Amino acid sequence: MAAEAIVARQVASVVAAEMEKAVDEEIDRLDNMTEDDYAALRRKRINEMKKEKENKEKWKREGHGELQELQTEKDFFDLVKKSQRVVALFVRQANIHADTLREHLAV
Repeated sequence: MAAEAIVARQVASVVAAEMEKAVDEEIDRLDNMTEDDYAALRRKRINEMKKEKENKEKWKREGHGELQELQTEKDFFDLVKKSQRVVALFVRQANIHADTLREHLAV
């Protein structure tokens, strides 16, 4: 077991050194940025924000963020296929907590 502990410490030491080297390189890169680099970062972030806004508008048009009650499996799978993310609540009459959860999802 002592040998395993020594090897584990050596591996941890090597990994820590590599991480420190990567952090130092990133700090150097950030310290040496020019105005053009900052402008490129701004353009990139603005484009990302525009894309996020477009996605949110698209999702809202498609009914994201709304609580819907579906009656058939076909309806469920049609809806799920159109979306990257879905929150589904499957309810049985015997489930006493379903109403509370439904109220929270409706907010």
